[in-house]
Amino acid sequence: MDVDSSYALRCMACQVVLGTAASRGEHYKSDWHRVNLKRSVSSLPPMPIEEFQARLEIMQKQQAEMERLEASRKAKSFACNACAKKFASQKAFDQHATSRRHLDKLQELITASEKVAAESKTSSAAGMRAPSEEETQVLKIEMQVALENAAHAEAEAETAFQQRMEEATALLSTQCVFDSRELESTEKNLAYMAKHFGFFLPYVEYLTDIDGLLSYLGEKVGVGYACVCCDRSFMSVSAVQAHMVAKSHCRMSEDDELWMEEYAEWYDFGDEESESAGAGAWES
Repeated sequence: MDVDSSYALRCMACQVVLGTAASRGEHYKSDWHRVNLKRSVSSLPPMPIEEFQARLEIMQKQQAEMERLEASRKAKSFACNACAKKFASQKAFDQHATSRRHLDKLQELITASEKVAAESKTSSAAGMRAPSEEETQVLKIEMQVALENAAHAEAEAETAFQQRMEEATALLSTQCVFDSRELESTEKNLAYMAKHFGFFLPYVEYLTDIDGLLSYLGEKVGVGYACVCCDRSFMSVSAVQAHMVAKSHCRMSEDDELWMEEYAEWYDFGDEESESAGAGAWES
């Protein structure tokens, strides 16, 4: 039925003719109109109602799938269908969901799904079933969720690290890195660590900055919460100190190459550097 031109009004953003006052009000409040207003401001052509509805349906399906995946993630089953693994706790599952192995597995499944879909179009092999578009879409959405979770976890870790850097205090060169006890001097500190923890500094005859080296170890333990032997990080100074004592890690790295890379700046080997390094830091 044609609309009386004297009563009709044209929406320039959507390029449609509107009828009654009620229909105009409803149209101007619609999401379709708001989308086309934004497109008009950006000098883009209006989006037809059919395309808008199709995109809206896709977005709603994606949102519903993401909500389903999130609900599934929070469920107590703690199972990863993509990797065929089960976990004992939510924390273990969350760590797995942001791991590189999990992301690689999702990408592998997506690639395989798309490959089978492509081959099924040209192959006449019996029994070959191409994955549905919905199945492939689910995998892609799960990949998107996993990437977002990984990015969120990385951001949280970075924030926690920056907060630690601001709040943590490095141990002094006169403090024992294994129990934080403070001694009167660096020499007494070294003697204390040797007596109580069997710790000593290798290549001592080439050492040029004892205070600097002990200050670095104090920062590594006091700020980085890292083991001086294996570099493993912990959540607190007391935790890393307990680890070093329990695991007999009250020593520096036994790998000459790694040791040289980390500690060479506090030594002066001169022409004997390569010979000394090759002989081993731990030979007596």
